[in-house]
Amino acid sequence: MVVRRNALLVLLAAASLWHLGAPAGAQDYSGGILDRRQVLDAAARVTPAAYPNADSVEVDDFTRCRFEPDGTGITWSESYTKVLTEKGRREEQSASFGFTLPYNRTTVTLLEVIRPDGTIVPIDVKSQSKVMIDRSQMSANIYDPNSKVLQVGVPGLQVGDVIHSVVCDETMKRQMPGTWDDYQVFESTSPILHAVYEVHAPKEKPLVRIALRDQVEGTVAHSEQERDGRIVYRWEVSNVPRYFAEPGMPPAYTVVQRLLVSTLPDWKAISTWYWKLSRPHLDATTPAMKEMVDKLTAGVTDRQKKIEAIFYWVSKQVRYMGITVEGEAPGWEPHDVSLTFDNRHGVCRDKAALLAAMLRLADIEAYPVLINAGPKKDVEVPAVAFNHAIVAVRDSDGSYQLMDCTDETTKDLLPTYLCNCSYLVAHPDGQTLQTSPIVPAERNLVHVDITGEIDAQGNLAAETHIRFDGINDNAYRDLFARSKPEERRRFFEGVLKSSVAAASLTDFEVRPADVQDASQSLSVHLRFTAKDILIGEGDIRMMPVPQVGSRVGIANFIIGQTGLKERRFPLQTDYACGVQETMNLKIDPAVGSFLSLPQSSSIEDPTISWSRKFVSEGGSLQTQSEFRIKVVELDPKQYLSFKESLKQIEYNSRKRPVLARKSAEPASEADVVVLDSQVEYDLADLHTWTERIRVRKQVLTYKGKKDNAELKLDYNPVWEDVKLIRATVTTNGQIKEISDKEINLMDAGWTASAPRYPGAKTLVASLPAVEIGSVIEYEYQRWKKDRPFFSTTCVFRGMNPIDRQTVKLTAPASLSLQFLKDDNGIAVPDEELSPERPVIVQTQERRGDKAVWQWQVLDQRAIRPEDNLPPSVTFNPVLRITAGNWETYAGQVLDALQKAADGQTTAQERASRIIQNARTPADRITAIRDFVVTNVRGAGPGCDDLPLSAVTPADRTLSDGYGNTTDRAVLLYAMLKAAGLSPEFVLANYGASIDLLRRFETQYPTVGTFGSVLVRLRDGDSNFYLNDTDQYDMLGTTPAEGGLGLPLAQGRPESITVAQDKKDRLDYELRLILNEQGDARITITRKNYGDWFGSRRKLFTEMRPEDRNRFYLEMIGGISQAAVADSDLVTSFDSYPGTETFSVRAEKYAVRDGDFLYFELPQSLKNMLSLRSDVHENPFYFDVDLHLRYAIVVELPAGFSRVVLAPEQRDWLLPAGGGDAHVSVSQERPGDGGPTRLAVTYEVELNPFMLESEDYPQLVEMERQLTHARGRTILATCAK
Repeated sequence: MVVRRNALLVLLAAASLWHLGAPAGAQDYSGGILDRRQVLDAAARVTPAAYPNADSVEVDDFTRCRFEPDGTGITWSESYTKVLTEKGRREEQSASFGFTLPYNRTTVTLLEVIRPDGTIVPIDVKSQSKVMIDRSQMSANIYDPNSKVLQVGVPGLQVGDVIHSVVCDETMKRQMPGTWDDYQVFESTSPILHAVYEVHAPKEKPLVRIALRDQVEGTVAHSEQERDGRIVYRWEVSNVPRYFAEPGMPPAYTVVQRLLVSTLPDWKAISTWYWKLSRPHLDATTPAMKEMVDKLTAGVTDRQKKIEAIFYWVSKQVRYMGITVEGEAPGWEPHDVSLTFDNRHGVCRDKAALLAAMLRLADIEAYPVLINAGPKKDVEVPAVAFNHAIVAVRDSDGSYQLMDCTDETTKDLLPTYLCNCSYLVAHPDGQTLQTSPIVPAERNLVHVDITGEIDAQGNLAAETHIRFDGINDNAYRDLFARSKPEERRRFFEGVLKSSVAAASLTDFEVRPADVQDASQSLSVHLRFTAKDILIGEGDIRMMPVPQVGSRVGIANFIIGQTGLKERRFPLQTDYACGVQETMNLKIDPAVGSFLSLPQSSSIEDPTISWSRKFVSEGGSLQTQSEFRIKVVELDPKQYLSFKESLKQIEYNSRKRPVLARKSAEPASEADVVVLDSQVEYDLADLHTWTERIRVRKQVLTYKGKKDNAELKLDYNPVWEDVKLIRATVTTNGQIKEISDKEINLMDAGWTASAPRYPGAKTLVASLPAVEIGSVIEYEYQRWKKDRPFFSTTCVFRGMNPIDRQTVKLTAPASLSLQFLKDDNGIAVPDEELSPERPVIVQTQERRGDKAVWQWQVLDQRAIRPEDNLPPSVTFNPVLRITAGNWETYAGQVLDALQKAADGQTTAQERASRIIQNARTPADRITAIRDFVVTNVRGAGPGCDDLPLSAVTPADRTLSDGYGNTTDRAVLLYAMLKAAGLSPEFVLANYGASIDLLRRFETQYPTVGTFGSVLVRLRDGDSNFYLNDTDQYDMLGTTPAEGGLGLPLAQGRPESITVAQDKKDRLDYELRLILNEQGDARITITRKNYGDWFGSRRKLFTEMRPEDRNRFYLEMIGGISQAAVADSDLVTSFDSYPGTETFSVRAEKYAVRDGDFLYFELPQSLKNMLSLRSDVHENPFYFDVDLHLRYAIVVELPAGFSRVVLAPEQRDWLLPAGGGDAHVSVSQERPGDGGPTRLAVTYEVELNPFMLESEDYPQLVEMERQLTHARGRTILATCAK
């Protein structure tokens, strides 16, 4: 009912929330149930002043459920929602409803918008809605064509309007026949003014379990009566305030006010039902399965080891992938275990059934288990609503041992992420709901041991051993299994650099080498060096302490959700976990002796423990630290003490030792090898051709198996067709061909939101029985028609090695074609190449009126996976073929767009009304831009994804209230033209950010170069670009700045430029005033230019007061756990640039240690480029403009006039024209004894650039210097 727009989408993801069917003779409420006049009278009293924290208000809602004894039934839901803000309008522009065939279907029978003056605007549901296959399931490798989403658009919606809808949900079939249950949320992110929920139950099937949880006092009244031979249960909801989401809270529907109802007397009934449903499929074993069980357990006498042997085989050898072919209870019923065993794939219920069956073949009593992975269920009300399936083995004492074989990289039989979850064992005698045990923190630790030495020059050489236990083992093992060795190494390079700024990784090893070998604990061994790590050049220096343990482990992710001062809802930590770290560093005597070592008090309470000790002994510095989170959830009271503990931990972690001294990389490992790849293009003419693709490749690793087990082909039938001709998987000489049941057709993600456009599809082929060592072969064909012109780009190198790759082109000899063939890529010089031995071997011949070309490359090694790789065409063998030219293409597109824009009388009349009060051209532009942005929802594919025949006339786009980038541009153009302005169409490419790429795309046209349409207007020397900004942006800004544009009237590509003051830029001004105890008052002012202006203006404009308060609290928490507000957050975006200003007070922001006072500046250029690796085999690409300035003034406390350490004044010039960075420092020491002031300014001006690999070390060194602790640390002493 009232949750439909805000919480329902979450709820529909869980099973069985709308369990209704359509009984004969049920009353038709398609016209509504509520009294319209009474509701609108109430809506008139709903104003922004009355509801200052609301974006929309649920004015009234009536949900009436009627079900039959077999559980089928029908639900009618009528809703009136009033929109109060622009954010609310945008959120209510569309609605989505999920349903699953053959169980239920959802229909919107009435949809209308009611204006404040009472005018009713009916919405044509048929033209504004579409049912599509739920594409979100693909992320879990599930391809169920019966899982549907109904999306409905609400065009023309305005602030102040009321949306009136009637939705009918019918259930024709119940997963568990003869039962009925429901779940309603009576609290939302919108206030609920009034709502009614009714259940009309047959007398012979009454509700036997009812629970109203987490009640908001005085807001729900319940009644029960008999009416027309039925029991009518009624809940009336009134004046429920909105709730505010909190970071890390449980799913809202489990902690806000909610109603649960069910006809089921207990959980045992569900347990028995699921056993009966699963048993026939468990019994479908084969001799091959028995043979495998005997093989796995041969010579094993210990029962537990037998269990583990079978478990790990199912876990690792059967991949997670689902195709629904069940008959009785699709989505719940497992496949026959023989099918899962043979195909080596299945979803959780299939893998669980297979494991249970194989355990039973080994005479081990095992059962399928339904479990809710996530928040615990409300135990009072049984419901058929679980989201995962695992297995339980009954032990000799009658208890159950749980295990989840879905996870293919787990070491533990039951991964920690399934602790504290509700589960139900499927059993012939029935079992009750239970909760999985919480794994204590001691079993979920990361152990870090660091040993090393610091030499006389302050250089660190160290070795680190990291061992992962429990959930950390599971999480990192899964990460490593899906990563190449180079990616793992780069990850830990980033970990080291965030811990020790100057660190350089010299040796790296993950153990075991086969990370899927769960018999061994996962560990990582690192060796690294760090030059000149000490802070300071004089006699007094500080030592940054390597804290690798603060950069790895699940525990460190949890504490990032503690910005709020207090909470209403629990904070889910999910796991009890922690980190233990030891360090032993030998210190060269020349470095000096320790004047001061950090002293910290331990923290120990029921939720958290923390300790840290430093000892200097025998020329070594030793540390021991431990951090444990002991609970899986913190209630609001516990949260307060937890946050106080984090405040103390943060302060103690800033403490550093103070000293005084006397006056070759491994080759890239492949996941697959491409044995042969062939692409044949056969052109009929400029616009029509076929593509035939044949691929043969071998899987070498687990990651290769995961990445290549499905083939996904996107296309749009309006101008393309795709056919999979054949697909086979050969393993150990056995060939398996793909079956029709393993081929599914999914809808593109945008299809339902934009029903006017021809819907795009994805053909998904789930390849059978893919294993490490398998050879995959497939062949498919594409037929393309009505294309603007033929073009293709082939890169003859990839992330895995290629033995042979061939491209063949057959085309009419009369067709004019342009070729680019570059053996090194367009950015790499060709001096080292031999003309006699080209990389790309080309042949050409004439066959009648056809010309035939062939290009072939052999033995290409894999591209090393690295951060900041440039587009592949720049540094790999590349072929581009094109039959087009920009001038002709621009003319074709311009004709289509102008045809759609001309003569659009409705758009012209609307434009005239919009600009009535506009005084200047800029006012007219702004008024029209804002109208289109707020009244025409962006939906649909890019301009290059549909034929030009799909361009929509402006009046139709205006009427429908939605459009893709092309149609919205057409509407803008038509309206601007009607306003007496001179707009022009410009196609935009946002990725060609450097001259090299812009020249390449200019010289060799491809239709895919430009995916967006902008509308440009000129104002003297300035350009205004519309259609990629919104009403919050300053005219003259565009995200396309620096990219490539194609003005259609000129037909020649050019760079997209904006005025200097409209470029993206951030300026910060910070003032720190410190007292003798280290307490600080910090004032921060931020100035936003360019796109930053629009994004922050939108953020603050759309925040309701309480949202703003919470945002401010989290922002303060980001400065310090000890920080508290010392002023309001003041924002001003009425003028340009937009500003944000606030002040905080932070206790012990600086560390006071005797005569020393030290701290880090709150901002610096640390990790400016986020470099994680010291080497880069391929060119390095930085593709954004970065203009940033921090001006910081520090006022030291009286008496601390001697600044011993401070950042140095430095200037850097980036290679390849990438820009520059500067640090300037000045100090003021008043002669009158006033406070010493230190001014530090960091400034960076970066442009997009590409750097050759041999120049990369310059970048690394610059980043090292900028990131070094000396670049942001201040150490002052009392004047002597």
